[in-house]
Amino acid sequence: MNDAKTVVESFIHALTSQGPEAALAFLDPAVVVHEVTRLPYAGTYHGHDGFRMLVGKLMSFWESIESEQQTVADGEFAVVIGKIRGRVRTSGEQLEVPVLERYHVKGGRIVELWPFYIDTHLEGVFSRR
Repeated sequence: MNDAKTVVESFIHALTSQGPEAALAFLDPAVVVHEVTRLPYAGTYHGHDGFRMLVGKLMSFWESIESEQQTVADGEFAVVIGKIRGRVRTSGEQLEVPVLERYHVKGGRIVELWPFYIDTHLEGVFSRR
């Protein structure tokens, strides 16, 4: 299970079906997650505690969220291409956001994650929340 595609798909499955604590099994203890600056949950998150903090911020922004994705991988890297659909907790607004996530996997665990939101106009929408 050390190939990047399997690790990333297992991480996403654990996160969406069992929750963030189950997903930690696929994250290196020193994982780094980078969120772009115009999001309400912007920042760089370090380690398992940082990931928990990020998930808390995500859940305070999104009332509900679902995604569809396709994963491609080469060597230690995987890219997830897809869409995030969800309802903003504060406004009730429904958003659909194209996203590309770049994962770096070493030793069977995710060591770094960079989500990129393709529609930069929506990044502005996020920043107004």
